[in-house]
Amino acid sequence: MSVSEIWSDIHHDIETDFSGSIRKVINVEAVKTSLDNILRTRYGSRVMLPEFGCGLQDMLFSLMGDKLGSRMVKEVQEAIQRWDDRIRIVAIDVYQLPDQNHVEISVRFSVYGGYEDVFETTVTI
Repeated sequence: MSVSEIWSDIHHDIETDFSGSIRKVINVEAVKTSLDNILRTRYGSRVMLPEFGCGLQDMLFSLMGDKLGSRMVKEVQEAIQRWDDRIRIVAIDVYQLPDQNHVEISVRFSVYGGYEDVFETTVTI
């Protein structure tokens, strides 16, 4: 099934397309951009919407382990459910990489509105 352009967003790189307009992402790529924005935004950093975001940034210097992974999964799930009602979460995986000083969060999801596939996006914090 072909789905017309339903959602769009500005591409993260803020670059221009072939016509000189700011490049945008549409549909599933726009949803992935939204998830990236939600997960990377620290609470309180948006002046007009201080409750927007996710608490991952505040967990970065916590001791890594199963407990932290569980807290991150819960935080990601709650933030996505609050801020993006276009998706149904299938799975959230947290990969703690202490030797590389970061955490990778993989979100598998399906999109309401004509999509049957499961998509995935990964955010590195």
